[in-house]
Amino acid sequence: MNIFGFSITRPKTKTALHKDNKKLTEFAFEIEGTKFYHFKNYLDMPVLRYSKLNEFIREAELRMTRDDLKEYLESIVSALEQGKIIDVSKFITLIDFRLDSFLELDTYYRLFSCAFFTEEEDLTIYDVDYNDWKIEQFKKEPAHSFFLRSPMKELLPPADLSEEDIKTFLKAQNVSKQYEQKIRSSVSTKTQTA
Repeated sequence: MNIFGFSITRPKTKTALHKDNKKLTEFAFEIEGTKFYHFKNYLDMPVLRYSKLNEFIREAELRMTRDDLKEYLESIVSALEQGKIIDVSKFITLIDFRLDSFLELDTYYRLFSCAFFTEEEDLTIYDVDYNDWKIEQFKKEPAHSFFLRSPMKELLPPADLSEEDIKTFLKAQNVSKQYEQKIRSSVSTKTQTA
């Protein structure tokens, strides 16, 4: 709206810069000039965002997202329909491996995308597209150092990890994902040819 030649716009009131939020938040880290903040106490988050944070905490604890679990179940059903009981056993073993893993990167990136925010981000919601962009920013950093930064370590399972531990874990996780893809492709190939 223009009044007497001045452009008047309604300011976003629910960002980190809002005076009520500003005193509850603090600087966390910076990636390529983008500053990220977090709440000093996560209980101070607006309700909808806190609810999303709890959802991501549950996924991080399980080491898999709801979509991951659905894919596993679909793969198990497909293998059962083909009579591939050994593949069913392999998928169950993969689920068990994920549950016992120290951390699963994608679930923690999602958790961090909710916990850490930029100055202009609306804190009352979780904008999926914007947070996908933030995850891409997080992934620009080497995982073995990003996950060991001070504010991130607070959200990780309690352990005394070194950079070498994270690197070793990442290698094991990559091998597991390659093995999983191999099993999935053998089950889906049989389904397509049947």
